[in-house]
Amino acid sequence: MKRVISIILAVLVLSVFTAYAFPGKDHCRYGKRHWWDKSKVVEQLGLTDQQKTKIGEIAKSNKETVDNLHKQLRTSYKEFRKSMLNPDSTSNEILSMYDQVEKNRRELTKAKIGMTLEMREVLSPEQRTKLFDIKEQHWKDRKKMDE
Repeated sequence: MKRVISIILAVLVLSVFTAYAFPGKDHCRYGKRHWWDKSKVVEQLGLTDQQKTKIGEIAKSNKETVDNLHKQLRTSYKEFRKSMLNPDSTSNEILSMYDQVEKNRRELTKAKIGMTLEMREVLSPEQRTKLFDIKEQHWKDRKKMDE
């Protein structure tokens, strides 16, 4: 019984994750719009043309990897869901598939963080601080909208 409850809880948590991981219409063709795509943020940071070019190159060089990891995550999640809906699936099979989903999620997160760290090196310390403040304000505004 505890296992069934744990699995149900895992599905609920994963469902919430999926709603955020696979966004809908408010995002551009290639996923959500990132800070380096927003002219207002670029202007606030005072990025030079050289910085814009370098950040664009970093995004472009990481795009294929991030896209492939997104696809792997979607595929593993779909397999996990099928397994959850299959009455013949064993708990071990379901847990194994869930582990694969989490592994794919970690790999995607790690790739995004790596890209972010590369971009961070292009910014001056002042720009990093400003970007952090911009992101903090963005999250505060989103949180207010959710309330």
